[in-house]
Amino acid sequence: MLHQSNDNSMLEVATSPDRECEIIDPNYLKRGQKESSRNFITNGREILMKQITINDKIEETTHLKEFIESEEEQLKEGRRLFEEDKQKFFKYVAIQFICFLYPPFML
Repeated sequence: MLHQSNDNSMLEVATSPDRECEIIDPNYLKRGQKESSRNFITNGREILMKQITINDKIEETTHLKEFIESEEEQLKEGRRLFEEDKQKFFKYVAIQFICFLYPPFML
């Protein structure tokens, strides 16, 4: 489906009703013209650079996810150790309190 845009310099092309319209320049490739080798190479380079950027972002995202998982594991381990130390401390304080109330020679 073709739609002429308001400024008459671009055409909107909808390939299917559920997809968004793409804007194309009608002067880019006229009927029967082939893309020049310079345009082909330029477009290929742009696609390559965008793909490299996408791959870098995917790699960075993967690295960040692994970092987050590692930090969460360290946090869980730290909480576990804290709970163990807290229990040991309360046990020590309870023993000290009992020893204070009932000295060993009184038992």
